[in-house]
Amino acid sequence: MRFTDRFAGASYELSEINASIDLEALDRPLNVTGDVVWNGQKAALDLTLGTISTITACAETAIDLPLTSDIVAVAFKGALVPLAANAPVKAGGAFSVSTTYPAAVMAWAVGEANPALIGLSNLSVEGNVAVDAIALAVDIKGGVARDGQDASL
Repeated sequence: MRFTDRFAGASYELSEINASIDLEALDRPLNVTGDVVWNGQKAALDLTLGTISTITACAETAIDLPLTSDIVAVAFKGALVPLAANAPVKAGGAFSVSTTYPAAVMAWAVGEANPALIGLSNLSVEGNVAVDAIALAVDIKGGVARDGQDASL
Protein backbone atom coordinates (compact mmCIF):
# COMPACT_ATOMS: atom_id res chain seq x y z
CA MET A 1 0.00 0.00 0.00
CA ARG A 2 1.50 3.35 -1.02
CA PHE A 3 0.46 6.86 -0.02
CA THR A 4 1.79 9.89 -1.86
CA ASP A 5 1.44 13.36 -0.42
CA ARG A 6 1.88 15.47 -3.53
CA PHE A 7 1.65 18.71 -1.56
CA ALA A 8 4.61 17.73 0.65
CA GLY A 9 6.32 15.73 -2.09
CA ALA A 10 6.52 12.66 0.15
CA SER A 11 5.68 9.02 -0.45
CA TYR A 12 5.09 6.35 2.19
CA GLU A 13 4.82 2.60 1.76
CA LEU A 14 3.25 -0.04 4.01
CA SER A 15 3.75 -3.66 2.94
CA GLU A 16 4.11 -7.25 4.17
CA ILE A 17 1.36 -6.87 6.75
CA ASN A 18 1.21 -9.94 9.03
CA ALA A 19 -1.08 -10.09 12.05
CA SER A 20 -2.52 -12.60 14.45
CA ILE A 21 -5.63 -11.65 16.42
CA ASP A 22 -6.56 -13.54 19.58
CA LEU A 23 -9.95 -12.93 21.15
CA GLU A 24 -11.35 -15.71 23.32
CA ALA A 25 -14.49 -13.81 24.38
CA LEU A 26 -15.82 -10.25 24.44
CA ASP A 27 -14.99 -9.97 28.15
CA ARG A 28 -11.39 -11.19 27.66
CA PRO A 29 -8.39 -9.18 26.43
CA LEU A 30 -7.89 -8.68 22.70
CA ASN A 31 -4.33 -9.44 21.58
CA VAL A 32 -2.90 -8.45 18.20
CA THR A 33 0.64 -9.49 17.33
CA GLY A 34 2.42 -9.11 14.06
CA ASP A 35 4.72 -7.07 11.92
CA VAL A 36 4.70 -4.77 8.92
CA VAL A 37 7.24 -3.17 6.64
CA TRP A 38 7.04 0.63 6.71
CA ASN A 39 9.22 2.48 4.21
CA GLY A 40 11.46 -0.57 3.88
CA GLN A 41 11.98 -1.22 7.60
CA LYS A 42 10.24 -4.07 9.46
CA ALA A 43 8.42 -3.19 12.69
CA ALA A 44 6.86 -5.60 15.18
CA LEU A 45 3.67 -4.90 17.13
CA ASP A 46 2.23 -6.61 20.22
CA LEU A 47 -1.04 -4.87 21.17
CA THR A 48 -3.25 -5.85 24.11
CA LEU A 49 -6.60 -4.13 24.68
CA GLY A 50 -8.59 -4.64 27.88
CA THR A 51 -11.81 -6.08 26.44
CA ILE A 52 -14.15 -5.51 23.53
CA SER A 53 -16.96 -5.18 26.08
CA THR A 54 -15.39 -2.10 27.67
CA ILE A 55 -14.71 -0.54 24.27
CA THR A 56 -18.28 -0.99 23.04
CA ALA A 57 -19.58 0.36 26.37
CA CYS A 58 -17.35 3.45 25.88
CA ALA A 59 -15.72 2.61 29.21
CA GLU A 60 -12.08 2.89 30.22
CA THR A 61 -10.08 0.18 28.47
CA ALA A 62 -6.53 -0.88 29.29
CA ILE A 63 -4.05 -0.67 26.42
CA ASP A 64 -0.52 -2.04 26.15
CA LEU A 65 1.23 -1.21 22.88
CA PRO A 66 4.91 -1.98 22.31
CA LEU A 67 6.27 -1.33 18.80
CA THR A 68 9.83 -2.31 17.94
CA SER A 69 12.14 -2.29 14.95
CA ASP A 70 15.88 -2.49 14.44
CA ILE A 71 16.15 1.28 14.86
CA VAL A 72 13.54 2.25 17.46
CA ALA A 73 11.47 0.93 20.37
CA VAL A 74 8.23 2.69 21.33
CA ALA A 75 5.83 1.64 24.06
CA PHE A 76 2.59 2.91 25.60
CA LYS A 77 0.83 1.33 28.56
CA GLY A 78 -2.24 3.00 29.94
CA ALA A 79 -5.93 3.42 29.32
CA LEU A 80 -8.26 4.71 26.64
CA VAL A 81 -11.83 5.93 26.99
CA PRO A 82 -13.40 5.63 23.52
CA LEU A 83 -15.56 8.30 21.97
CA ALA A 84 -19.08 8.28 23.38
CA ALA A 85 -22.17 10.17 22.19
CA ASN A 86 -21.44 13.38 24.10
CA ALA A 87 -18.01 12.66 25.58
CA PRO A 88 -14.61 13.10 23.94
CA VAL A 89 -11.93 10.47 23.64
CA LYS A 90 -9.51 10.40 26.59
CA ALA A 91 -6.24 8.52 26.96
CA GLY A 92 -3.43 8.40 29.43
CA GLY A 93 -0.54 6.31 30.59
CA ALA A 94 3.19 5.70 30.50
CA PHE A 95 5.25 5.86 27.33
CA SER A 96 8.84 5.31 26.26
CA VAL A 97 10.89 5.88 23.11
CA SER A 98 14.47 4.79 22.59
CA THR A 99 16.74 4.81 19.57
CA THR A 100 20.42 4.91 18.82
CA TYR A 101 19.98 7.28 15.85
CA PRO A 102 17.02 9.73 16.00
CA ALA A 103 17.69 11.05 12.46
CA ALA A 104 17.38 7.52 11.04
CA VAL A 105 14.05 7.04 12.82
CA MET A 106 12.64 10.32 11.50
CA ALA A 107 13.81 9.49 7.96
CA TRP A 108 12.15 6.06 8.25
CA ALA A 109 8.91 7.43 9.70
CA VAL A 110 8.35 10.49 7.50
CA GLY A 111 10.79 10.17 4.61
CA GLU A 112 13.44 12.67 5.66
CA ALA A 113 15.24 13.73 8.81
CA ASN A 114 15.28 17.21 10.22
CA PRO A 115 18.90 18.38 9.83
CA ALA A 116 18.96 19.33 13.54
CA LEU A 117 18.74 15.61 14.39
CA ILE A 118 21.86 14.64 12.46
CA GLY A 119 24.62 13.85 14.92
CA LEU A 120 22.30 13.06 17.81
CA SER A 121 22.54 9.57 19.28
CA ASN A 122 21.26 7.41 22.10
CA LEU A 123 17.89 9.11 22.53
CA SER A 124 15.85 7.77 25.41
CA VAL A 125 12.61 9.41 26.54
CA GLU A 126 10.02 8.17 28.99
CA GLY A 127 7.17 9.66 30.89
CA ASN A 128 3.45 9.95 31.32
CA VAL A 129 0.89 11.48 29.01
CA ALA A 130 -2.77 12.42 29.38
CA VAL A 131 -4.92 13.75 26.56
CA ASP A 132 -8.55 14.70 26.07
CA ALA A 133 -10.48 17.02 23.77
CA ILE A 134 -9.06 20.21 25.29
CA ALA A 135 -5.71 19.42 26.88
CA LEU A 136 -2.48 17.48 26.52
CA ALA A 137 -0.33 16.96 29.61
CA VAL A 138 3.10 15.35 29.40
CA ASP A 139 5.69 14.61 32.07
CA ILE A 140 8.98 13.65 30.39
CA LYS A 141 12.46 12.63 31.39
CA GLY A 142 15.16 11.43 29.06
CA GLY A 143 18.57 11.81 27.59
CA VAL A 144 20.41 12.22 24.31
CA ALA A 145 24.01 12.53 23.15
CA ARG A 146 25.74 14.65 20.48
CA ASP A 147 29.38 14.19 19.57
CA GLY A 148 29.98 12.12 22.69
CA GLN A 149 28.43 14.66 25.07
CA ASP A 150 25.43 13.47 27.07
CA ALA A 151 22.47 15.64 27.98
CA SER A 152 19.35 14.93 30.00
CA LEU A 153 15.93 16.47 30.36
